[in-house]
Amino acid sequence: MPRLPASPKTRAYLGLVGAVGLSHVLVLAFCSSPAVVSNSVQLLAAVLALALCCRRSRQSPDAYFRAAWLKLGVAFCLWGMAQGYYLASILLVHHGPPFPSPADFLWLLFALPMLMVIVSRRGRAARWEWVQWLDTAQACTFFLLLFALVFGPASRFSVTEAYDVQSVALMLACLLRYSSTPVGPERVFFRNLGAYLLVYGVFSTLGNRLVERGMPLGSWGDLCWSTPLLSLCLLILLTPPSETVPAPLPRSIKPKAWLPSHVHGLSALALCLMSVFAAVALHVSRPVTSMVALALALILFAVRTSARESQLHYTHDTLQHSVLHDALTGLANRTCLRAELARALSDGAQSGRDAALLFIDLDRFKTINDGLGHAFGDRLLIEVAAILASLVRPEDLVVRLGGDEFVIMMEHADRELAEQMSRKVVERLREPLQLEGRLLHITASVGVVLGSPGMQPYDLLRDADCAMYVAKNGGKNQAQVFEQSMAQRAREELRLETDLREALEADDLTVAYQPIYSLER
Repeated sequence: MPRLPASPKTRAYLGLVGAVGLSHVLVLAFCSSPAVVSNSVQLLAAVLALALCCRRSRQSPDAYFRAAWLKLGVAFCLWGMAQGYYLASILLVHHGPPFPSPADFLWLLFALPMLMVIVSRRGRAARWEWVQWLDTAQACTFFLLLFALVFGPASRFSVTEAYDVQSVALMLACLLRYSSTPVGPERVFFRNLGAYLLVYGVFSTLGNRLVERGMPLGSWGDLCWSTPLLSLCLLILLTPPSETVPAPLPRSIKPKAWLPSHVHGLSALALCLMSVFAAVALHVSRPVTSMVALALALILFAVRTSARESQLHYTHDTLQHSVLHDALTGLANRTCLRAELARALSDGAQSGRDAALLFIDLDRFKTINDGLGHAFGDRLLIEVAAILASLVRPEDLVVRLGGDEFVIMMEHADRELAEQMSRKVVERLREPLQLEGRLLHITASVGVVLGSPGMQPYDLLRDADCAMYVAKNGGKNQAQVFEQSMAQRAREELRLETDLREALEADDLTVAYQPIYSLER
């Protein structure tokens, strides 16, 4: 349950909303000629809703919500203009304007800014913003057809029927948008908007039925028009203005991945079908306009569907690229290396041509990171990645494993070609590097291993890593080709360390002292 706001200004607005609602009831109960006063109260309710939308727009720290509240303000401005025209007609001719009238046109037009709020999207890439305009164009096509059906020379719809269609279309669109919006402030916004549209739809339908049965001006049926406006005012005042960009959601409360795509497709299909039905209904009075509108509705739906497919393919390619490439340098990552290395070893086993792997580790990179900061270290890694990419052949693959470790995978390479590439890498990285006004001297240790039949990708990585550490322990700034003796020495050292630890834990070691005598006197 929403709590009563602590702000005195908000409490004053709440009191004003309650006063408007109570005054409307009192006017209908005790005023001898309530038509003018009742419609004046309805105009005041529309002005109050407009003022609260503008106030919330100023309070919202997020540009998306500021624009959404302004569009809602435009909608209630149109409502207020229609109500003002209706009130002026009552004052001048002592009864409401004929149907349809300019007031009816404005009351139908009121739905268009509301629909703009519903179809607008947040956080889309710039190259896909035009997909939103297709949704907007489809919505505008439907409402233009609805206006033509109501206000055309051979009207096919009554105004009250148009109001019913309008309220159903708005409720359906808002429900679809709410179901496709992730948990957060945006979902709260569309929940409240949907609640208002539900109240508006129910009371609007009830009021239209009463009008058809000859409800007189200033009767209790006038509450059907002020109640939705006052309910929206209450929703605005009782909901805190916390419309900020939400943090990433935990996996447990994220909506299902397939839901937004299906909901968006249903929304576009619903708008297209409504436009098609409206165009068919217009065919009797205006066949040419009807055919143009029908073709436009179908073309917009087809283009939007194609655009969504293109968007999905683009998103899929982007995700696949992010899975197989390093985010910092843009080079291939460990996952991509394993896949490519397995393929290269398989091709090499069939063709008899081996693959070579160069494992590169920058010397003293931690000193640069600690002394100049991680941001500078990242820029150095980007520069080193560009250098390595410039040294290799087109068919070679440069990989960043993580940290300051890089790998070059060479297909169809023998020992001589691999050693030549390792010398090029060592000599090129040994050259002074100018970066952001600083002169850097970096070196690298390189381990080289040649693939052979039956080897697995992790075997090559392990052996190349072993050769790289031999080069580093041998003085750095050099390259070493892997030999089996290196792995044997590493395994012996590991076994010796394991045996010593087990001996210490089992208390199997004893210390023997041997006295040393000096024979010199």
